[in-house]
Amino acid sequence: LKGDGDDTILKHYQAAEPDLQKLDGGKVELGGLQPIANALTGTIASDQQRMEVLALPLVAIVLFFVFGGVIAASLPVIVGGLSIAGATGILQLTTHFGPVHFFAQPVVSLIGLGIAIDYGLFVVSRFREEIAEGYDTEAAVRRSVMTAGRTVVFSAVLIIVSCASLLALPQGFVHSLTYAFFASVGLAALLSITLLPAILGVLGNNVDALGVRTLYRIPFLRDWELSNRVIGWFAEKTQKTKTREEVEAGFWGKLVNFVMKRPLAFAIPIVIAMILLIIPLGKLSFGGMSEKYLPPDNTARVAQEHFDQIFPGFRTEKLTLVIKSTADKPVTDQQVADIRNRAMSVSGFVVPDDDPAEMWKERPYLPGASKDPSVRVIENGLIERNDAAQKIKALRSISTPKGLDVLVGGTPALEQDSIHAMVDKGPLMLVILLTTTTLLMFLAFGSLVLPLKAAVMSALTIGSTMGILTWMFVDGHGAGLLNFTPTPLMVVV
Repeated sequence: LKGDGDDTILKHYQAAEPDLQKLDGGKVELGGLQPIANALTGTIASDQQRMEVLALPLVAIVLFFVFGGVIAASLPVIVGGLSIAGATGILQLTTHFGPVHFFAQPVVSLIGLGIAIDYGLFVVSRFREEIAEGYDTEAAVRRSVMTAGRTVVFSAVLIIVSCASLLALPQGFVHSLTYAFFASVGLAALLSITLLPAILGVLGNNVDALGVRTLYRIPFLRDWELSNRVIGWFAEKTQKTKTREEVEAGFWGKLVNFVMKRPLAFAIPIVIAMILLIIPLGKLSFGGMSEKYLPPDNTARVAQEHFDQIFPGFRTEKLTLVIKSTADKPVTDQQVADIRNRAMSVSGFVVPDDDPAEMWKERPYLPGASKDPSVRVIENGLIERNDAAQKIKALRSISTPKGLDVLVGGTPALEQDSIHAMVDKGPLMLVILLTTTTLLMFLAFGSLVLPLKAAVMSALTIGSTMGILTWMFVDGHGAGLLNFTPTPLMVVV
């Protein structure tokens, strides 16, 4: 397939796929890098749409039980839906200036929805408290924005600045994910301190309308003693707007007081548990594009597995050795043979037709391609894809004859170099992250202890989360139950 970049090549495949499926003379199965990439993109897009369709109503139901009313429950959902729509539009504009990774849209949906609902909860809950304190609508809105709104803005700034540290990584797909964070979080915060207060100003005390007590209008539920009591109890617990004193006297206030009286008794077991969850990180491994990320019955995965069974010598994208003369002189056959013999000393590569003479054959020029005699390329496939890092390192360590440069290329090398680049830039990213967040939190709270505490908690949270992902998706625990194949985590994680 022609194309200068991954996006262009994928578009060319998508254009050619219908014609490829129409070939006569047998069953057609499409495997390889582009069909797998296309299937991953399509699967993620369909899963994301299903998530959005299911998540918004489910969140609304949960919020109904939190607030005890349809109107109050719908407000954070409205903010979440508008945040997703707006951030998606911003990403679409971004595509005019550069490629956007297909993982960016799920980031917008997941992060945007979660953050927007959180911010909406802050503002709506505070507004209801201010109303319960006896303030009129205008004062309640103003006080809500001055308190909860300030928290929302500071939280958004902190998240955006933290995500900005990802720009220290060189990969373009990381940059597009960062822009998705910027769009979703920034828009969620903006809507929460502009649109949401405006809606609350219009609603006023009607924010609790269509509450649980509306069920009394149904004669059966009103007249049946049991349902009457249940509705009354539930309405008392949820629909009633509570003052801060009433909130502190409720379940959450009692829970906080109980924990604070015994901080070490709770903190120590929780920290130990999180450290234990970090242990599986010792087996953490990253990989590139793979059919194993697809469901077992996906047509692209099935096609690739059939291909691997029939042609085991071509189960991975080939590694290439680019032999280049340092003096711009033609690379001789003897020099190619010398490099080939040195590459043969590295085990773990496919032996086509069980004939070593067929290993590390020279790649032919494509029809019409310009030929440069100072550059020649030999290639061979790996037996096991997961050995790519070790074999690439071995190939790069072979001695090079005088007058030649030998470069290792191919898709496996590209994937491993991408992983290594992220690891190499990781310390710089962490320094930027810790410095900026510590400075912001110090300016906000005037304390150095609080930023350090936040950094430790973040490290424990991220470490334990990655430990769980490693335990599940790399080690394979729960693979049968959840219908997935254990494999190295995609580097985008």
